[in-house]
Amino acid sequence: DYSIIIISKDKTEMLSKCLNSIIEKTKENYEIIVIENCGTKESYEQIKKYESYNIKIIRNIIEGGFTYANNLGIKEAKGK
Repeated sequence: DYSIIIISKDKTEMLSKCLNSIIEKTKENYEIIVIENCGTKESYEQIKKYESYNIKIIRNIIEGGFTYANNLGIKEAKGK
């Protein structure tokens, strides 16, 4: 029903807390799309473990700002 788009850049600890909270507390049907926005390869590799929770991880390598990254997520979103 819902699409949750999260833009992150090298904030793996904060992102992990956010994703864990959503996974644990959200009961509705949802999808999560994370845009790793021009972050390091190491940061991207650390958050890839969440793909096993059916979280889509997109590595954005173009520095287009928040709006550009958010639009990448919107293109992938299937929620209402």
